[in-house]
Amino acid sequence: MTSDAFPRDDRHTALFAKLRAGTASPEEAEEFRVSHAAKSQRILEMPEEELFFVSEVEIEPPEKAIIYPTLICSKCGEGFMEPLGRVKNGEIVCIPCFEAKDE
Repeated sequence: MTSDAFPRDDRHTALFAKLRAGTASPEEAEEFRVSHAAKSQRILEMPEEELFFVSEVEIEPPEKAIIYPTLICSKCGEGFMEPLGRVKNGEIVCIPCFEAKDE
């Protein structure tokens, strides 16, 4: 995201990419460090009204969560949510036990 308060800095972005790739020279690494420190300091010193935009919004609340019963795995004894149960050899088991190779 760019704005008047945070203009796009292609040089900074390019230096960051070189650092991440491990191809930056020591001079480029120092240039990035100095630039990054200056940008960070500017953000720390900004008035909060320039840094944040606060407004009220109206949204619909999410639907109520479906609460499923907890079942107990007949193999390992751990509890799991009912829709995650599997049938293996006639027993209800959790996914890890369902996917496990029988010994």
